[in-house]
Amino acid sequence: MSPKSRIIEALTFCLKQKSTKDFKFNKATAYAGLSDLYEYYALENKTEQFFEAFEQLCTIPNDYLIGDNPMLDSFIIQLEKVFHPQKKEKPFIRPTPWWEIERSRLLALAEDHAPCYVYHSPTQTAQAQKLLSMQSIDTLFYAIKANPHPSILKTLEKEGIGFECVSIQELQQISSLFPHIDKKRILFTPNFAPKIEYAAAMDLGCYVTIDNLYPLTNWPELFKNREIIVRIDPGVGAGHHKHVVTGGNESKFGIAQNDIEQLKTLTQEHHIHVIGLHSHSGSGILTPELWEQTALMLTSLLKQFPRAQFINLGGGLGIVEKPGQKHLDLKQLDSTLLAIKSNFSHVQFWMEPGRFFVAESGIILARVTQCKEKGEVQFIGIETGMNSLIRPSLYGAYHEIVNLTRLHSEPSGVSHIVGPICESGDTLGYDRILPTTQEGDVLLIAHTGAYGHCMSSYYNLRPPAQEIILES
Repeated sequence: MSPKSRIIEALTFCLKQKSTKDFKFNKATAYAGLSDLYEYYALENKTEQFFEAFEQLCTIPNDYLIGDNPMLDSFIIQLEKVFHPQKKEKPFIRPTPWWEIERSRLLALAEDHAPCYVYHSPTQTAQAQKLLSMQSIDTLFYAIKANPHPSILKTLEKEGIGFECVSIQELQQISSLFPHIDKKRILFTPNFAPKIEYAAAMDLGCYVTIDNLYPLTNWPELFKNREIIVRIDPGVGAGHHKHVVTGGNESKFGIAQNDIEQLKTLTQEHHIHVIGLHSHSGSGILTPELWEQTALMLTSLLKQFPRAQFINLGGGLGIVEKPGQKHLDLKQLDSTLLAIKSNFSHVQFWMEPGRFFVAESGIILARVTQCKEKGEVQFIGIETGMNSLIRPSLYGAYHEIVNLTRLHSEPSGVSHIVGPICESGDTLGYDRILPTTQEGDVLLIAHTGAYGHCMSSYYNLRPPAQEIILES
């Protein structure tokens, strides 16, 4: 039996598990379904499991019943979902990304400047306007650690966005760029910072957040008769990787809820005024329920801190990065928060996103240096790697990768995309489906506007990709 015949036979069996007697099988659909399922497993770095399960599926007897083999059951269920989604929802159609529209300009830029980051200012403006349309949020701050490029900061400042800073250097960056800015548009939220940084922020006149009892216990004179915001640990965290989870006992961030009574005692004893409550759970969240839980938790503490005027819901707003993901429903989020806020008319709601503002506005352009086959594994090497973008190595982050030179060519195979850095972890994408790729082709790595260049290094003495601004 040919491989194609085995595929058809296996797929037919899978679908007939729960289908009617009148089921009609379409071979083209089957091939497409298998491709979708493979991509699902590839995104989870489970291609070996895919092939193992598929081989078993092709040989199992016709009387096989769900429940006999956990791995095979999972495979069948996932395939069933590909062909017969449990919920008939209107599919999310991703708008054409800006970089596809600007393809010709980007290819021209790559000739002289690759490897390079390119930041698209109109996309930053558009993302800011999405959040500004939320009626439940009174004030927005941009977490500048995501990308402190001066052009980005100027774009967001024009939209009325404030700035969340986590170091004295970030405070200095904002003060230098915007010497006349209202200091109440600056939020300082350090973590384990030295005493001198808290003192500098207090003198500057911006909002200051405390996320640890230590400063209040050991430096009470610094905060006496001052107004502060306190960061409360939500108790649980969330996010796409353990290194972006910022809640729970294993996280270094926030004051434990069990310590709230001690927090009250310290602030009352030293005449420290708590004017705001803050919490943050993690990054890359696509479900509105997280902020609902945060808002409910923080508002439940308002009676214990009667001078509190602000509820800072943190950031972590996710963007669609992988095929099949659903976008964050901002309208639902807004409606949910408005319902909670209606019971607290004297309290403002804040948010401090980073990635949401800038991730989609940034890409990396890099030329292909070499292509290599090693057994059944194909590698495509490009001229920069984890020295420019460490997120895939550090977080297991997924970034869409396309061959911009051959953007509309037919896919020809699966490859690992790697850089020139002498580390096994210098892989930017595993099992990516690309067209036939050659030396000199320009690859594009998407969604790199956040936590890209600002986390880069000169490892191996290779300079990271330079930064270029595309205004329109």
